[in-house]
Amino acid sequence: PRYNFSNQNGLREPIEVNRYGGTAGAQYQSGRIRLTGDVGLTDTDYVDGELNNVARTVIDQDFRDVQELSLNGRFAYAIHPDVAVFTQARLTQKEHDVDEIVTLADPNNVGSTINVAQSRDSDGYALEAGVNFELQALFRGDIAIGYFDENRKDNAFDDVSGLSLDANLKWFPTQIT
Repeated sequence: PRYNFSNQNGLREPIEVNRYGGTAGAQYQSGRIRLTGDVGLTDTDYVDGELNNVARTVIDQDFRDVQELSLNGRFAYAIHPDVAVFTQARLTQKEHDVDEIVTLADPNNVGSTINVAQSRDSDGYALEAGVNFELQALFRGDIAIGYFDENRKDNAFDDVSGLSLDANLKWFPTQIT
């Protein structure tokens, strides 16, 4: 904890985070078919911290700042008034303001080190299929399964891919709650 007596040179206060963003979307429905889509942008900015020492040393947090762009689309077909099957796709792009600086052993000079900048930027997508349902106005939700893939722009970081699960359930205890 930052106020523990053994942490007298820890942070003066927690790191503040400012997150700004917005999403715009559209929906089209005709008969049993529904198309939805949206685009969103989020900017996350970490405020520099200070050590709890006499000099109030500044701890730079700019390496954590990131902008995320997302594009989502869904095609749904109602097989019953309370049940629809759908497919959806999600594209994402993450760009960090500052590259991560890593200290490595210098292969050309034994015993010395070099600083290397590594980009944590990435592009990704997810493709999913699922079912959307409403059960007697008490429960509403959707469940999807699919595949996701996130490609890192710097080879120092591994790409990530695998099974994607997405679920959303809303419970309405009464019609007015």
